[in-house]
Amino acid sequence: MKNVEIKNNTLISKQMCCGCGICKLVCPTGAITLVEDEMGYKYPKINHDKCVDCGLCYKKCDFKNHL
Repeated sequence: MKNVEIKNNTLISKQMCCGCGICKLVCPTGAITLVEDEMGYKYPKINHDKCVDCGLCYKKCDFKNHL
């Protein structure tokens, strides 16, 4: 995804994610799933085979704008 930092197939770092799932809901190709970490919190994971680099997930993320 252009201009978006992706590490370990996650859209943004855990510190920048509240786990709301809006990214998953707006993804036009269903490329994003929410997976639980070791503490039970859910974070987005990107399937790059389905991702079309539209950036909609990042554009709709409200949490990234509050840090």
